[in-house]
Amino acid sequence: MKRLVDFFAEAKQSLVRNILAGVLRGVISQRLLPKLNGGRVVAVEVMVLNARIADAIREDRPHEITAAIKEGSYFDMQTLTQALIDLVVAVDADRDIAAAAASNRHDFMIALRDAGFELPADGLMAARLPNQEPEETGPVAPVEQLAVRRPAS
Repeated sequence: MKRLVDFFAEAKQSLVRNILAGVLRGVISQRLLPKLNGGRVVAVEVMVLNARIADAIREDRPHEITAAIKEGSYFDMQTLTQALIDLVVAVDADRDIAAAAASNRHDFMIALRDAGFELPADGLMAARLPNQEPEETGPVAPVEQLAVRRPAS
């Protein structure tokens, strides 16, 4: 939202936020990730406008929008982080690639831990399912060079 509103002159930004809050119905954002067994899988972030989000837009409180999306499962909303966690838990996407696709890697790793994955002391790359043997890890490669790995069953 901020990038859209910032496109306009500062004097018009309040008007633009009010218009957006009145006409916007929802936003869908997606990222495609390599699927573990070949192909691609989509991670979808969904925001449906409700009174809480409209107020946050109108009153220039963008940080509240993410919280409203996270808590908006009643309206079928979900954050990108929630979608990525679901893909990793369902063993559809590699956790390292999902972490690289997340908007905030640190928040993703914390959410992954909260979903039942054990994280190493550094908390970054070697996340694993509970009761899963740790795998050998080497230096961290750029996302383009990461091999898709299926966790041991």
